[in-house]
Amino acid sequence: MTQEHCNHDPISHKEIQGKIDKFGCYIILIEANDSLPAFAYTIGLKQKFNHPEIISFGLSLDLLGSLLNDACDLIKNGQSLQVGICYDDFIEDFPVQFLSVDKSFLPNYFGIANNFYNNLNYSALQLVWPDKQSLFPWEEGFNANWKGTISLTV
Repeated sequence: MTQEHCNHDPISHKEIQGKIDKFGCYIILIEANDSLPAFAYTIGLKQKFNHPEIISFGLSLDLLGSLLNDACDLIKNGQSLQVGICYDDFIEDFPVQFLSVDKSFLPNYFGIANNFYNNLNYSALQLVWPDKQSLFPWEEGFNANWKGTISLTV
């Protein structure tokens, strides 16, 4: 995964910075492959708002992009997304939560952000969504078939 993520078409620093300046962040969308679900992450939240970057897994790229854009909009409007709080405004009828991403995951999942920042001196949150019973991966009864598609840390 790391090789594929790092070797796809390069995006210029200028292009990323332009989107950050205009929209508040740049969103990287990574298609699913044989070993990983689709995922998406932000670049620029740290730079523009001193907020952790955000990553999410396992949904369609369109939905992942929409969720991260919604998160960016909240941050632009002064909200700081916090670990362990349920947010009801992301997916209709389902809450989401944010988890801290261990820095050891940054090299493997945030390749373009690492190049943009030229270091690993930033933090990230993972937007985690529940199963169809509104259970999160760390809750009893969560659909075990979804664990590998939804979370870095659980």
